[in-house]
Amino acid sequence: MENSRWRILKGLVGGSFTVRADLHCKYVTRYLNTAYTRLSAVQEQWLKDNPDVPRNRTTLLNQQDAVARRVLPSR
Repeated sequence: MENSRWRILKGLVGGSFTVRADLHCKYVTRYLNTAYTRLSAVQEQWLKDNPDVPRNRTTLLNQQDAVARRVLPSR
């Protein structure tokens, strides 16, 4: 299944060498798998710590953004 996903991604980006190189690096290092696994764990913990999840969509999106920044800090 991994190879078919990679072929699809390569097809989507067409001739962009930069994007293809970036995707190749992420595929080879399993970067995205690791990042999303960590993001999921942090989000699950936040939900456990906050059983009364705000109903306000903007508040929830801001919380998700904050968690994502802890998992994948900008360089």
